[in-house]
Amino acid sequence: MQMAVSRVIKLQHHRIAQCRTVKITILGDEGVPVQVDGEAWIQPPGVIKIQHKNRAQMLTRDRAFENTLKSWEDKLKYDKPPLRPHLYPQHSVDLATEEESALIQMCARAAEDLITRICEAAQNYQLLEQELAHAVNASSHAINKTHPKFPESLTRNTAIEVASTVKALHNETESLLVGRVPLQLDPPHEELLSNALQSVELELGKLAEIPWLYHILQPNDEERWGTEEVATWLEQLSLGEYKDTFIRHDIRGSELLHLERRDLKDLGISKVGHMKRILQGTKDLAKSSMVDL
Repeated sequence: MQMAVSRVIKLQHHRIAQCRTVKITILGDEGVPVQVDGEAWIQPPGVIKIQHKNRAQMLTRDRAFENTLKSWEDKLKYDKPPLRPHLYPQHSVDLATEEESALIQMCARAAEDLITRICEAAQNYQLLEQELAHAVNASSHAINKTHPKFPESLTRNTAIEVASTVKALHNETESLLVGRVPLQLDPPHEELLSNALQSVELELGKLAEIPWLYHILQPNDEERWGTEEVATWLEQLSLGEYKDTFIRHDIRGSELLHLERRDLKDLGISKVGHMKRILQGTKDLAKSSMVDL
């Protein structure tokens, strides 16, 4: 770990630590440039603790996503039990059995391999990094909790987090490879990604056999939609003029739920009002899916 302290002393770069953990207190009113493992940012005054402990790779340091992730974790602490009471027959910290833990570990290892392949391909394909950074970071965060060195047994909460984030990573990666706008990857990269993706899909299928993970891993009704159901949904939004465009690009339910503003622009939808209506509609679909769980 190293920190640029040119504003503190007359050196451009000064190595202050070569360790796994470092705690730094920044005084004054001005931020200081910090660089950790090649990622740099301006750290405001205060205390910063940098700890290198992740087994899975992370694509980027996304400050906005980190804040969102923290809020999401805080929400899980208070909201998860009432949302899914049937998943917790005894109490919210039920432990997974040894067999269930082994399946989670196998899924985590397959996801780590997929993340590695994504990171390798992202060095040459910037779009891959832009599209998958959030999914990679979320699944990496969850996977780190399954590290065998942790003395405590695997809880159901952790297993649920791993299953849901790895499923999201799988779906978004699959969407890029074979979805609405397939990436033109080099054959070696595409083959490695496809093989890793198939391995993750296989392990997720095994997890779906665990009763308390079934509802998380089984696709909801909207994810099963074909192009005709998507076209009907557009008509319900009074946007039937885009039916042919969506059908021509083979946009199904799984792709529909992950559409973003730039995707709509790529589809030729330029009217702001129409874009907002479609994006709000997909958000409503996602919310209804979570309530059904």
